[in-house]
Amino acid sequence: MSGLERMRATVRIDVKGDAKERYLNMCRARHFPVWNVQSDKKNDVITMCMNREDFLESKSAIRKTGVKVVVKAKNGLPFLLKKISRRKVFVAGALLGMIFLLVMMRSIWAFQFEGNKRITDEQIVDYLESQGVTIGTKTKNLDYEALEQGLREQFPEITWASVLQRGTTLIIRIREREYTEVSQRYDDRTDIISDADGVIISMVVKEGVPYVKKGDTVSTGDILVCGAVPVYDENQVISGYQYYHAQADILVETTQRYTDTLPLSYERKVYTGQEALIVSLGTFDTRFVFGDGLSLAGVESQSKNYQLCLFRYLQLPFFAQITRQKGYEWELSYYTRQEAQALLTAGLEKYLRELSEKGVQIIAKDVKIVKNGMSMEITADITMRRLVGISCPTTVELIQDGESNN
Repeated sequence: MSGLERMRATVRIDVKGDAKERYLNMCRARHFPVWNVQSDKKNDVITMCMNREDFLESKSAIRKTGVKVVVKAKNGLPFLLKKISRRKVFVAGALLGMIFLLVMMRSIWAFQFEGNKRITDEQIVDYLESQGVTIGTKTKNLDYEALEQGLREQFPEITWASVLQRGTTLIIRIREREYTEVSQRYDDRTDIISDADGVIISMVVKEGVPYVKKGDTVSTGDILVCGAVPVYDENQVISGYQYYHAQADILVETTQRYTDTLPLSYERKVYTGQEALIVSLGTFDTRFVFGDGLSLAGVESQSKNYQLCLFRYLQLPFFAQITRQKGYEWELSYYTRQEAQALLTAGLEKYLRELSEKGVQIIAKDVKIVKNGMSMEITADITMRRLVGISCPTTVELIQDGESNN
């Protein structure tokens, strides 16, 4: 059926009676188009479709043949318009709703951020506000290219930025620079000095002259590898130096002391049982608050914010905030010996895990927990194997042509 035919008023009718075939022939004789003609012999009925005007003109044929005709369906634009006219309130509401959505889509009512890891949403929002872009900003006032360039200038770690509008949502997509751990090389001459006391377990020198060897005991500040490599003349006399950024992997076994103190008295929250629910409804710059908060010295609050969203990107300026409050008081309490020991031990275990994550190998630990008055103290002598060495400018003087240059 073509679009023009869909707009015409048509009916689907059931014809019953002994003269139903005669009625069908009379319609055809008067050149009334009929289609989708079906005969149901079981129920003794003929079903067919025809134009509404032809059906009305065929009433004389209905009287002559004495058939019973039942209209089963009405189709076409005229029937649809008639139905709509009976629902004026619904139609008016739908039109007003469409107009409202069209007006709302001319402004930004939500932000969405994608790709940011180190840069927080709050930092991006602060930047947008500094550019005059806030909730409610007209979309016609947005310069997307300027915002993208400004993001790259404001945050050097951003390598790519895209700002676009979807519905009433402003979407900011960024890609941050990926930093990798790369051995940095210097033009300056540098040595490696120890940053811990211990015994060298292994040593692999990549550049520079080693000043110590495996099995040596070193102290903090000792030179481990020198970046000045001597150059000898034919008489095996140092005639100068070639300078490098000294590099080496040096593993030492060392002992480090860990201490922590925990007061046995502390204040804990005791809930009073008083609770309050506060509901805040807002639209644009107007806000209505329902419910009274607790007027106590100690109040714990938890809030959830909601915004009306019809579709994924179609946010509307209708907001709700639900806040639940609980009243509490501070009460002086005391840890038992077992509780204090458990807390101190947990702190030590966390510290050891952090060392392991940094590549430190724990060999042994000697732990002592003692009570000192109203506190308990944990002491742990931790034997570990770790990489040592930090770079610093070399202290070896440059000697060339018999001259000394600092």
